[in-house]
Amino acid sequence: MSTETAAHSSFQFELADVLIFLLAAVIIVPLFRRLKISPILGYLVAGAFLGPAGFKFIAETDGAHLIAEYGIVFLLFTIGLELSFERLKSLRLYVFGLGSAQFLITSLCIGVIAYFAGLSISGSIILGGALALSSTAFVLRLMADRGEMSTRFGRASFSVLLFQDLAVVPLLAIVPLLGAETQDIGSALGLALLKAVFALVIIILAGRLLLRPIYRVVTSSKSPEAFVAVTLLVILGTAWATYKAGLSMPLGAFLAGLLIAETEYRHQVEADIMPFKGILLGLFFMSIGMRFDIVLAINEFDKILMLVFGLLSLKAIILFGLATVFKFELGPSIRLGILLSQGGEFAFVLLNEVSASVIPHEVSQLMYITVTLSMTMTPLLVTLFWPVCAKLEKKQNTRLEWLEEETEDLENHVIIAGYGRVGETVAKILTDQSIPFVAVDIDASRVAVGRSKAMPVYYGDSCFGEVLRAVGASRARAIVITIGDKKLATRAVMNIRYDFPQTPLFVRARDGQHVRELQKIGVTSTFPETLEASLQLGGAVLKTYGVEPTEVDLIITQFRRNSFMSEELTEEAE
Repeated sequence: MSTETAAHSSFQFELADVLIFLLAAVIIVPLFRRLKISPILGYLVAGAFLGPAGFKFIAETDGAHLIAEYGIVFLLFTIGLELSFERLKSLRLYVFGLGSAQFLITSLCIGVIAYFAGLSISGSIILGGALALSSTAFVLRLMADRGEMSTRFGRASFSVLLFQDLAVVPLLAIVPLLGAETQDIGSALGLALLKAVFALVIIILAGRLLLRPIYRVVTSSKSPEAFVAVTLLVILGTAWATYKAGLSMPLGAFLAGLLIAETEYRHQVEADIMPFKGILLGLFFMSIGMRFDIVLAINEFDKILMLVFGLLSLKAIILFGLATVFKFELGPSIRLGILLSQGGEFAFVLLNEVSASVIPHEVSQLMYITVTLSMTMTPLLVTLFWPVCAKLEKKQNTRLEWLEEETEDLENHVIIAGYGRVGETVAKILTDQSIPFVAVDIDASRVAVGRSKAMPVYYGDSCFGEVLRAVGASRARAIVITIGDKKLATRAVMNIRYDFPQTPLFVRARDGQHVRELQKIGVTSTFPETLEASLQLGGAVLKTYGVEPTEVDLIITQFRRNSFMSEELTEEAE
């Protein structure tokens, strides 16, 4: 066969593989989302059936895996991009307290078990760190679907996941060195630390000096293609730099994300790279699924079930114990333990980086299957235990002391006074943006509705300063008044302005006259609901006629100003 013919056959073969991957992605993602199951499990199962151990649609996995590794690069980049000093600061107690304790204790326990089971010290360290991690993508989707992101245990769960994501970075750095047989563990860790610090300093200095000027030049050209190209250059260039320094490519991508997160371009960058991350990450998990040994899974089914039960139980018990130490009630402690008891996607990443001399192939295969099944079990465990937790939480009293305990970790949060139609809408907007909030309402039925959706809604009269102090008004970023009754809303505003004069106050007003009454008291902003609804409808109509969004905003602003002025003149004439 000629060289040209061989190359052509190779191209056809690789193209067929790509088409199979894309077809699987097109089928899996909509199907699993409809079933409310994480697509990660779908990718893993699809890979197992498509690969050499399944129906052999794809017999060679090395090429696919090489491409799929870039999915991890983009995943670490988005983690760095989503981090912010303000978020870490607001959640510092749970991130660096609960999160670090969970990771260290869990990894130590699993590492000790692995060592006495016959693994080397290096293999035990890697396996302990890998299995201590939970599934960020899986848990966040579960909490978002159930509206639990803003609850106290939801904030704690997110904080633990955040610390685990941070812990992945040094783990990725030390895994290659722990696998080097010529070095002892102490020198490997020391060398990894020195290289990581050196690379971090160089990349951060270069990034801070060059990143903004480069993006400024590119954005001035008004070329979306150039903007995407420079983003890919930053991600892959930084990943290549850390790889050349003897560290991992994902570590470089994480640093690139941290640098761009400090700039004003982060949101556009995040929107641009999401398609790359999604498809490449799906390809990575399919390539992991292709490495599953189905015959081994059948032969060792009893052992796998024991490993799954052991992993879920150990992590749940450790998290439950830590939650009680951090003064969580019984119900939320059980929720926290169950929700984070599974293995995570980064276990696949770390185990994939380890050579068979450190962790034998059979052990890696057992861990792949154990982590996958533990993720599959999580929704079932949530379904079984959540009603029990709800009954336990109903027994808690509604004293202000308990309310203070539930919200004591909140800082820079939003307080919503009134959880009616408008208040619930504001709460949903804040939840979608992961902004912490707490709502209070004097209507017990509304509180019950909010609590049934696992939202942080509490019974209380926002007209009383004691209630607002209990939900942390002195630490709040803003207070939103959505009470429909004009007199009650005005009374609440007056009391809040007296007790918390410096806190920004946003108020729902009934009409123009109510707006002026509230402005005299000194609110930050008022929003008359009838006028605002009309303006938003009018703006939507203007956009359908091709009017630019910025021009629509100017028109609405001017119309709002003119409406208030005309009402004032009418009242003066009367």
